[in-house]
This record gives sequence, C-alpha cells and structure tokens, in this order.
Amino acid sequence: MHILHQPNESPKTKTLPYHRQLRLSRDELLQLTQQTATLLQAGMALPLALRVFRDGQRRSSAKSLLTALELELSRGQSLSTALSAFPKTFDSLFQRLVAVGESSGTLEQTFQHLAELLQRQKLLRQKTRQALIQPTAILVVACAVTTLLLLQVVPEFQQLFNQFGRDLPKLTLSVINFSNGLQTHGLGVATLLASVFLTAQYGVRQHQPTRLFAHTLLLRLPVLGQLVTHRCIASIARTLATSLSAGLPIMEALDFARSAPSNLVYAQATRVTAQAVQRGSNLHSALYTTRCFPNLFVQMITVGEQSGMLDAMLLGAAKHYESCFDVAIDRLIPLLEPAMMVMLGGLVGILMLAMYLPLFQMGSVLG
Repeated sequence: MHILHQPNESPKTKTLPYHRQLRLSRDELLQLTQQTATLLQAGMALPLALRVFRDGQRRSSAKSLLTALELELSRGQSLSTALSAFPKTFDSLFQRLVAVGESSGTLEQTFQHLAELLQRQKLLRQKTRQALIQPTAILVVACAVTTLLLLQVVPEFQQLFNQFGRDLPKLTLSVINFSNGLQTHGLGVATLLASVFLTAQYGVRQHQPTRLFAHTLLLRLPVLGQLVTHRCIASIARTLATSLSAGLPIMEALDFARSAPSNLVYAQATRVTAQAVQRGSNLHSALYTTRCFPNLFVQMITVGEQSGMLDAMLLGAAKHYESCFDVAIDRLIPLLEPAMMVMLGGLVGILMLAMYLPLFQMGSVLG
C-alpha cells in the first residue's frame, strides 16, 4: 500500500470561549438531529425546534447546552457559529454542513442528511460491539475458571498425589508445575501482562507507527480484516456522499472523510486520495492507486464521475458495504459463541483429565 505517514489533522473552527464543558451524548445528538429535521420540515422555526427538544431532556447539562444555543441565536448568531462553542458534541463536519445549509436555505435537508449519517454510524458501532461482547465475556470466564482451578483445585490433588509415591503422567506433572509457578510468580506475571497490555494500548493510541502497524495487521486477519474493510469503506463513502449532496466541493469532502474511518490505514489512504485529486487526478484513479479500495468500489466511483451523479453513487456504495458488514457480522456471531464454548470446555477438560488420570491409573493397578 502506497501510504504517506502523516498525522491526522482536523479543520480548524472558530469556537466561542464558553460552555466548553457542556456536551451531548451520541444518542442525544442523534435525537436532536432527527427531531430538528422533522420539525423544520414541518415548518417550525429553528429556535422553537430547539426549545421543544430541550424541554424533553432530563440531563441538566443537555438542557444547559440547548439553552446556550438558543441564547446565541437570540443574539443574532448563526446556528453554525453557535455550534462551534461545543466542538466535543458538534464536530467540524456537522458545523460545516449546517453552515452550508444555512447559506443555501436547505437547513432541513441538511439535518436530514446528518441524521441519516449519525444513524448509520450508530448502527455500525452497535454491530461491532455486539460481535465483541460475547467472545470477550466467554474469554474472561475461561481465564477466571482456569485460574481458579490452577490455584485452588490442583494444589489439593497435588497433596493427594504426594501420598501415592508413584511417578505421575507427563500431562499431570506439566499442570502441577504450571500451578506451582503461578502460585509463586502469579503476581509478577499479572503485573507484567498488565504492563504489556497498557503499553500496547498506549502505543496504539498515541504512537502513530505502532498504531499503523496494529491497524495494518488487523486488516490482514482472515475474518476481522474483511469486517474492518467493509466498515471503513462504508464510513468513507457515506461521509463523502453526505458532504457532496450538501454542496461541499470534493476537496473539502475528502478532508472530512479522512476522519471517518476508525482504521489509520484507510484514513491515510483517504489523505493520499485527496492529494492526488488536488494534483488533478480523477477520484477513481486516486482511489485505485492507494491499493486499499476494492475494484467494485472504484468502478462504482468511475460510473458516478462519468454520469455526473457521484453523490448518488457514493450513497449506493455506502449502502452496499454497510449491507456487507451487516451480513458478515450476522454470520460471524453464531460461529464465535460455539467456538469459544468449545475452547472453554476443552481447556477445563484438559485440566480435569490431568488431575484424574493418576487416579484412573491407580484404580487399574489396584484392580
């Protein structure tokens, strides 16, 4: 992959110097966007639409944020300028699209597009969490049960075996030695593992080369790599479609699309694409040179550029890859749970076999 290693940069926005500590949750932001779009399409004025949503909130911080927005609007500020006071809730793409909607008089359509974008982002996050919760829970249970057996059950059997005065099977000896080592050095091993985990987590979050290596490795995994690819392409395509349909130029749309994928490889691929387009290349040619995007996606962009319906084709591509992601998740979840249960049962079974094997041999000798 021909990727440039550059830090991700976000467009600078002019923010008001107060109310920075106030923020909406993702669900509240989605509800605000959906309800505002509906009320604006019904002909309600924007301040009244915000007041209606504010009155339905329970959290005091959410009410304070909406009250601050109403106050700025009453002072003659534009909505996009008022939103810039809350960058943790309204990102640069949200602010920019609202500004375009205000200038073009299509604010209700803008909120509708933003609501669809936020809704799809929420669904992708939910699907991803759903795929990870069950395997993670089973893995935690497996580690807890194994640790309990090694620290509590195996020492009891070891005392019993010491009374036999006979040689133990290799499997039993291995388990006993591992149990003794865990009892002696368990705290040190746990500390070491925790340190490695925290260091790796810090490296992935803060150190870009480490993050790029981890994200590249993730894309090469047999099943998860395909899931990540579908999600990233869907996020990029939908962000581009939303930006272009709102009237943003292609370079600005690509600038916002850089922050759409969660994977650094695709974020940098989008940056490389933007640089190639800025030099005069077609969008489909720029996407093809990164070697990150499938041929189907590139061909869809080619058709969109040739027909002059790039935003519609991008939206179709986003729906296609979102559907691929949903289908892959729905197929993966029923396979993960049995696999993890088999792993848990096999692990416990091996430990129990190692403990009872000497007893079986002793019984056969006595018989």
